[in-house]
Amino acid sequence: MPQILFYIIIGLLLADFIFERFLEFLNSTQWSDQLPEEVKDIFGTKAFQHPKPLSLIKSLMQQATRPGDIVLDFFAGSGTTGHAVLELNAEDGGERSFILCSSTEATAREPDKNLCRDVCAERIKRVIQGYHGRPGIPGNFAYLQLDKVEPADAPFEANAEHAFHLLALQRFGNIRPLAPGPVKYLGQSGDCAVLVCAHIDPETIAALANWPQQQGVARLAIYSPRPTTLAEQLTARGIEANCYSLLDAIFRGQTNSPRPSAGEALHFRWSGLGERAILPFPCAG
Repeated sequence: MPQILFYIIIGLLLADFIFERFLEFLNSTQWSDQLPEEVKDIFGTKAFQHPKPLSLIKSLMQQATRPGDIVLDFFAGSGTTGHAVLELNAEDGGERSFILCSSTEATAREPDKNLCRDVCAERIKRVIQGYHGRPGIPGNFAYLQLDKVEPADAPFEANAEHAFHLLALQRFGNIRPLAPGPVKYLGQSGDCAVLVCAHIDPETIAALANWPQQQGVARLAIYSPRPTTLAEQLTARGIEANCYSLLDAIFRGQTNSPRPSAGEALHFRWSGLGERAILPFPCAG
């Protein structure tokens, strides 16, 4: 018992010491006077009432992160955390990335309000591109909006556009604008081109049959709504291809199970630096 009491006392003293040092740090940075100006400098108006102080977040990340870390902020607000990551990377040559989460904060009185899009994402966009004569900071980002779709509706509502962006993340680690044409090129892995097709029709099959010769690849990996039919058509034309189901790709999402047994399939809509796309993320339970 005395030993437990000793550790409790030491813990309390340590917590008190840390709290006092934190208060000293806050006072020394004098960040409270900067709050209204940081967002106003970017938007020209006070677009957000209580933003996090940029200097404080940068200082904390300098102490707590390494150059290749991922920084997650579940209460992104005006996007200060993303702004701080971009500035810190520019200063020390780091490759930190950020994930910012926020709600629209829409209400019955303001149904069209979208804080995440109009303030948070817009701030990051302006910081990257530059604003009011201030040069931009190198970087990029994607803006994802979460929708909910019942699993029973996914076979009818999910499509090639959903799968395209999910597969781009899974297979190649990035999000890109939707490719034009009946055959949508995702990327290449070795001598294999990874493709997505929205429909299986004569135009699509002809484009796929000519793809290896035109693009100089030996094999194809194709996601389509009718993989078995497509595989038969390409085999008959002497084309080596692995064909996969679009729906299974969407249901699989970031999980190990091919389809959710319950719950909802979650779809993201994305637009990065002015682009727009849709990304699915199914989950169970």
